[in-house]
Amino acid sequence: MFYKRFKSALLPLSMFALMVAFASMFAAGSASAAPSANSRPTSTSDTGTLLVSVIDAQSREIVNGAQLMVFDTDANVVATAIVDSGSTADTDAVQFSLMQGNYKVEITAEGYETTVVVVSVMASETHQYDVELQK
Repeated sequence: MFYKRFKSALLPLSMFALMVAFASMFAAGSASAAPSANSRPTSTSDTGTLLVSVIDAQSREIVNGAQLMVFDTDANVVATAIVDSGSTADTDAVQFSLMQGNYKVEITAEGYETTVVVVSVMASETHQYDVELQK
């Protein structure tokens, strides 16, 4: 009898846990639109802006199609973006709105070496990083 009650209580609980896990995957609000993608921080007073330009080291041209993944200090992906200079944005830099802290940005593009940069974001400040990719 106890097993049947336990089993019937376990199913809703496990469904709830699954829903929470699924929702947390999307809580960071990452986007793969270009050239800008924003995380969804909880408080704007604790956020800063990160601008990342991705250029070819030799030609100095924007590397269209470069993919950026932003990781927090716990190695969680908090934002993603794809560089697309053909958009209507005023700049070719990818823009992220992030909570104050340290992040690792991994940049990949076909035909280029993967590049990783460590960045710091301070609240209410804009930080610009120009990343040169090597073939």
